[in-house]
Amino acid sequence: MNLKEKRNEYLFVKIFLPLLLLIILFLFFNLSNFKFMDTISISGIFEYKPSPFLIKNVKFLASTFILIVIMHQIKKSNKEKEFLPTRFYGDIPYFIYYIASKIMGYGKINLQNKPYYIQFKIILHNLFEIIRNEEAYPNKNLEYRITEYVNKERKRDSYNLIVADTYPITMDQIPLGIRNNITILIQRKSKDKGRYYSDNLIAILEEKIFEIKNVNVPINLFLCTNPKTTQILIEKAFKTGYRDKFTLKVYQQNLTDSNKCFKKYKTIKF
Repeated sequence: MNLKEKRNEYLFVKIFLPLLLLIILFLFFNLSNFKFMDTISISGIFEYKPSPFLIKNVKFLASTFILIVIMHQIKKSNKEKEFLPTRFYGDIPYFIYYIASKIMGYGKINLQNKPYYIQFKIILHNLFEIIRNEEAYPNKNLEYRITEYVNKERKRDSYNLIVADTYPITMDQIPLGIRNNITILIQRKSKDKGRYYSDNLIAILEEKIFEIKNVNVPINLFLCTNPKTTQILIEKAFKTGYRDKFTLKVYQQNLTDSNKCFKKYKTIKF
């Protein structure tokens, strides 16, 4: 069994199977034909036979109460657990993360091995407490080179923001249709490609993103950054209480492609 199959098995056991069992339990209580409150008798003096409508509603309320109690216990038991450990690649639909957090009650997640779009959604919507290994991404005062392609011939309907921190990104890896847009390329001056965190990079990105927001055009975002840098970037430059109205297209690098091009993207509207 490969890692993708193991990941799918993990999702089935941890998410889909419990949900399925809860749905079956709820339907069983509501649709079963067993006798329930057939006759109410008080001291043999007064007898009352409830109507089918009342019985149906009592069964519904009772099954709903049982479901709520079970769900509370499940969420309580999952509160301190990590959802989708880093041994699995997290390229799954966002709604599964949402179910894991809001319904199954998983309280923590590590952003490592999660697509950038998913990292954005998790942080913007406060789905989980972020697990971060500070030792894996030590602080280092790095210097960055900023290259801006802003000549008059370039398209201005959207801006490309390329952040080549941990790995280089070339223009050949950018989709052809937007390659001629105004582009800002940020990359390390040194050849050291260690997985560091730098306050300098965050400050540069905050400034450039603010400038693009003022132009009021969509941002095509291309990232090669570690999880710590990505998290702090999202929190400082994008998680602004949704006061800014703009569109962000988060591109994901295709690592199976020989040129590791950025082809697919997900759109986030602020």
